[in-house]
Amino acid sequence: MAHSLPSILFLILATTAASSAAAEENRAPWPAGRIVPAFAKPAAKLDALVVQDLGPDELITFSSLQGRVNLRRPRFILLDNRAGEGRDTWLRTPTTGIGEVEVHEARDRFDLIAKYSGELRGVVLYDVSRSEHYRNLAGTVAALEDALPVTRETLAAITARGWKPGVVADLTEWKEDSAVGIYRRMHTKYWPRCTKRLIVSARPFQRNGDLHHTRDMAAACGAAVLWLDPREKDERELLGEFFHDMPAGDAVALGWYATERSGITTASEYGIGTMPADFFNGSTVFAASPGEIRIPPVPRMPALENKVHIAVFISDGDNIQYVQHAMRQAWDGCSGVRGRIPLNWTIAPGLVDIAPGLMNYDYDAASPNDCFV
Repeated sequence: MAHSLPSILFLILATTAASSAAAEENRAPWPAGRIVPAFAKPAAKLDALVVQDLGPDELITFSSLQGRVNLRRPRFILLDNRAGEGRDTWLRTPTTGIGEVEVHEARDRFDLIAKYSGELRGVVLYDVSRSEHYRNLAGTVAALEDALPVTRETLAAITARGWKPGVVADLTEWKEDSAVGIYRRMHTKYWPRCTKRLIVSARPFQRNGDLHHTRDMAAACGAAVLWLDPREKDERELLGEFFHDMPAGDAVALGWYATERSGITTASEYGIGTMPADFFNGSTVFAASPGEIRIPPVPRMPALENKVHIAVFISDGDNIQYVQHAMRQAWDGCSGVRGRIPLNWTIAPGLVDIAPGLMNYDYDAASPNDCFV
């Protein structure tokens, strides 16, 4: 049966709208005023994989899986054996609300994809031989399509374990080979469907890349993942086009930039906040920890005397990953002497939404001489 051009266009638009509506329906609720969605309480038992057991592009796939399956209730987390505070330290911390965790062997990793395949619409195929920035593009498209970003090698391994997914988007056909070319086309084709409340800035490189940190949050939110260097004029201008479309004062860039000065300056020009989180693990799990913040009393200012007063500040707490890693080590390491003198600990306000359990751990253990700023 023949169809007229208007009918064909209507069918295409209707299919796209239905796909977008279905994807939106599967998102966790995201009330106004929150930096990230309000995730449900974690399941009583979490599946887990260790990132050191995964190859670079497998990290892209499994970080996306983490965000996808944690949409309605966190059930899967990636763990880092090299975490300075200890791989399981936060898992055993009561304020995070995490129960039992089953760490699966590397040989069973693709069985986890088969386990959750019923919640996926298929895969987004990509190839990094032309540019590593396709990792970011694939993660972005997969988030919009309720799919997983995969290379051909990963797809073959998945298929061998029994799940035979359809390819919802084939990015191997793209010819762009520069960051500007790839993200320009992303901006035209996919950015209109992405959330404008959050964007993830993550290095897609095999060497010194952010191949799993914070990417699960992008998958859960339907957020764009990109890496544009603000020191380069053409890349800075394109990054500005993304920021321009985001609501000033009510949107956040999660991750980091090529340099602090160039990145923060560019984001601030558009009223976009930045949450440094380029080494933050398990965001869609820790965002689900109990959210009532127990603020400790502010230490009283002592009576001033005619002498020099010194205020001591512990810096870098504005970085989410610092609170998760280095601050936990310092906080626990000095627990025997902490409180002898007044200390001002910087801490990220965004933890209220993205990791309240981390914030409450410090608040609950604070001495009268520990002040948070």
